[in-house]
Amino acid sequence: IQGVVNQMITKGKHWMDATSLNLNYRQNKLALSGDYGLNLGTDWNTNQSKIDFRNGKEFSNTISHYEENTQQNASNYKIGVAYDINEKSDFSIQYDGLTALYDLGISNTSDNYNGGTNSLTTLKVFNNGSTKNGNNSVNANYNLKLDTLGSNLFIGGQYNRFNTHLYDQIHEEAN
Repeated sequence: IQGVVNQMITKGKHWMDATSLNLNYRQNKLALSGDYGLNLGTDWNTNQSKIDFRNGKEFSNTISHYEENTQQNASNYKIGVAYDINEKSDFSIQYDGLTALYDLGISNTSDNYNGGTNSLTTLKVFNNGSTKNGNNSVNANYNLKLDTLGSNLFIGGQYNRFNTHLYDQIHEEAN
């Protein structure tokens, strides 16, 4: 049996935490493996841009964007089995899963100045909501060595299902 535990903690503007556990076991022709990971914390992104147009009349546009993505629970997990049927062939199957719940907060502000009319328009958009993602996949593989020259027969298959649930609440104001 072989096992590894990793713990990572990062402090920037917010805290991020990642924990993972990996276990492997092999005896004779059978190999088992399993993984579990958990991510918690908040990541963020901020961006600002300004555009000025001067084509007879002055126009200016400033856009500010701020986004926070809080991981309430982002878990990934995997379990797999491999079996050496004989010296020439083997079979393996693995299940992978992901469950993630995110609280997302986005703030966008756009200031538009029109020199021709000497007016300023501000548009503010806030989007706060939760998103839940899920991913499940199963992989199966069969490998057969055909000769001593390196020729192989490989048969593989995969099933994957991804789903997401958005719980967004949008509020917009124009002044």
